[in-house]
Amino acid sequence: MKQQLTTFRRTLATAAALSVANMAFGVVILGTKVSSTDASVQSDEHPLSLIVDGKFTGNDYWSSYAGQDKYGEYQYVELNWSYNATITTSTIYWAVDGDSIQLPTDFYIMIWDGHEWQREELEFEGFDAANRSVTKQVFTANRLRIYMKSDKACGIKEVRLVGELDETCQMATLTDNNATQYYMGEPLTLSPTVTVDDGDLSQLIWNWTSEKEIVSTTDELTVTAPGVYTVTCQRPCGSIASLTYTIKDPNVTFTWPDYQSTLCYNYRYDYPEGVPAPTKMLPEDVGQVGVKTYGWWAFAWGKNRNAYVTDEAIDGLLKKMDEDFGYFRNTLGWLPDKRARRGYYSTIYLYGSGLYTDNADSLARGGWQGATWYKNESWPMIHLSYYPVACFDPDFTYCKYGDPQNGISLIGNVTDQVGQQNACVHEGIHAVFADLEGCKNAAWFQESGNTSMQADAELSKTPNAVPSSMGFLSGSNMIAPFQPIECYSGWLQDGSFGGPSAEGVNMFNSSGAQLCTWRNLLGGNQYGELFAHFLSVRFGDGALPWVWRYCKNRVLDGIADSIGGDETRRLIMEFRAKQATIEFGKWTAASRALLTSNWLINIKPEGNTAGGNWLKNVETWKATCYAKMSKCDEVDSAGWWKPEYRTTPGWSGSNIVPIHVSGNKGDLVKIHFKPLGQNMTCQLCFRTKRGRCYYSEPVVGEGDVMMILPDAPANKVLFAVVCNTDYIYTGEAQRKTHYDYRLQMLDNAYMPGNEQLKWFNYTSTITDNNFVAGINNELADQEQGTTFGLQAAQTKVRAGETLPLTFTGASTWQVQVRMFSANGGLVYAQSLLRDGGFSIPANTAPGLYVLQAVSGADKAAIKIVVE
Repeated sequence: MKQQLTTFRRTLATAAALSVANMAFGVVILGTKVSSTDASVQSDEHPLSLIVDGKFTGNDYWSSYAGQDKYGEYQYVELNWSYNATITTSTIYWAVDGDSIQLPTDFYIMIWDGHEWQREELEFEGFDAANRSVTKQVFTANRLRIYMKSDKACGIKEVRLVGELDETCQMATLTDNNATQYYMGEPLTLSPTVTVDDGDLSQLIWNWTSEKEIVSTTDELTVTAPGVYTVTCQRPCGSIASLTYTIKDPNVTFTWPDYQSTLCYNYRYDYPEGVPAPTKMLPEDVGQVGVKTYGWWAFAWGKNRNAYVTDEAIDGLLKKMDEDFGYFRNTLGWLPDKRARRGYYSTIYLYGSGLYTDNADSLARGGWQGATWYKNESWPMIHLSYYPVACFDPDFTYCKYGDPQNGISLIGNVTDQVGQQNACVHEGIHAVFADLEGCKNAAWFQESGNTSMQADAELSKTPNAVPSSMGFLSGSNMIAPFQPIECYSGWLQDGSFGGPSAEGVNMFNSSGAQLCTWRNLLGGNQYGELFAHFLSVRFGDGALPWVWRYCKNRVLDGIADSIGGDETRRLIMEFRAKQATIEFGKWTAASRALLTSNWLINIKPEGNTAGGNWLKNVETWKATCYAKMSKCDEVDSAGWWKPEYRTTPGWSGSNIVPIHVSGNKGDLVKIHFKPLGQNMTCQLCFRTKRGRCYYSEPVVGEGDVMMILPDAPANKVLFAVVCNTDYIYTGEAQRKTHYDYRLQMLDNAYMPGNEQLKWFNYTSTITDNNFVAGINNELADQEQGTTFGLQAAQTKVRAGETLPLTFTGASTWQVQVRMFSANGGLVYAQSLLRDGGFSIPANTAPGLYVLQAVSGADKAAIKIVVE
């Protein structure tokens, strides 16, 4: 145990001398002050929370019923406080209900002595007319159990404990700067550091538990087997601090576990009989002079219908809309839009045809989802100009009618018919989304959910199809993973990010003209399909309908309502890790193609608005999905690396850091992760040359990230995936925050790779000239069989100096050196680069130390003296 004691404020002897008579904490109802409760029997119908809610009347109670085969057995309820409670009166309100819940034939109280449960010898006064048991004997506990049994089962309405709570008791702090996660190799000694503000360390009570069993009561533990070990440190005043160590089995490969809830919805869950086909137009007057219908759809126009809008074009449009939305409805489980749900045709109005809904002329261009107002309700519909409609006429060219109306001549062939036709479906999907319950504050998903739904639908029509491409704006998702998941317009010119509903995006100059606040490609981030496809691959085709049914506000917080906050954070980590390996099922090849097509393009302000760019002199960024890393220049920073700050992650964003490693199957690779922001994680992953993906255990917060290589990674490079896992958007401060961190190269990890190389092309052989420079001669010595050895330029050195080291039988690029104190404690570790220098930490105390060099399975050591 490493001990640390800060300012001494109040002696334990003084605390122990305080009596019930002179304690100044105040008499309280202690049951309502519990930090947690537990019981041998848990029941949704008779929840445990009832026994400490302060209510002892009525018919509600906790029940010990665990099946008739448990009749006559002892059961218990447990109350825990954050510090000692001195109990002066104990009243238990028992429940009696029919023949199954009876008064106990025996009950007693046990308290926790720091190591085990001890029976408290209390004399209760029996049961009064109100079925209460009362004692006024005084005792102190921070954990208490009431054991009971009857011929059937027992019930408790309330445990009413009166007394005083030592709220001045300060909790100790347990930390371990080495790590709390290890891979099992040789026996490990776990030794946390304890900090106490005001107390005597000698009176601390220690417990180490594994699988709920106490395995030691000392301040250190030597472990020889993988598992989860939790150490608790209890002060005499009752407060308990804890720290959990995870010891991994190196032979077990990490796999992503399933989530506790499946995100799946089909509208027939709410409409078992389906929705009847519509039979009429909404009886609104918008100036229409003509209507055509087909299936579930109608097309209406005003007095100025453009000549290019032929009957053939209208028929083709209605037929496609009816077929596509029938597929969405009948196969994929999507609801129809509001009009169809209410018995009216889903409707398309011809923009520029003289309808009351717009004042455009017949040659205006455009198409979008809109709405009309009828009988105090909004009714979503689609506005389409002549051009996308005309694209459904197989004979459509600009030459067909010569000079059209208004004397304007349009000449030339039409080449984008398919894109225009799909755009009509896109706007129809918006009409479906408009009145669904979900995503009311998720403008980003109004677009990305739309594009991904349409792409998934088209793909699902062809069994076993593998798409080779995706919407080009999805390139923003792949090339810039540091952007948040729920982000509109991406990485803005000031370095912040657009919010889920375009917060921070819209700005105007003094003349009222809109400013361009975004950058090229990334400005269309909200159209990216990647996260939506990930949900569909992970949870199935019902995932996106589920989002629109249940994520009432935004997407990630709605998912958390179902699977929980911890699992939503894991979902973010999984998405980001699979973004690093590009493991997206059928969308994998298309995702990789997005990187290839956007690699190293210049990202800069786009300036495509009337007001021009918002900011001047914004630095251009060469697009790469990998973080640019540089050596840290702080004191004692040897072996540490930092990311380029401007592309550090936003909330729910990530950095992908390629790292050169030894690359041999069976090697332990270790880096140290130091987050400088909240809710950050780090994980290692890679693909082999054959394309197989592997992942390490994620590390939450600061710690060592480790992976025993189950196979050789492609190009001997692993990816460190650094995430922020915040899933709730909290406003402006969060929108502008970048989450910084540091990485230290440890076992078999040499240095970050060049961020401008295509490491995602795992079948290619990639050479990083920054890494290989200067090591070829040393590698040649190793290949000739030179014995691995370590020599130092001198054996005496001062703290803060750099000690030159040389090696035989290994490249300095491959060696990691550890510095141990004379008693075997790890002081410092550093991966050596180029010059072979080892930096002695500036705060190193004088004395004898051992330097141990590690190269794969080989080790060498020398002794040095720090003066």
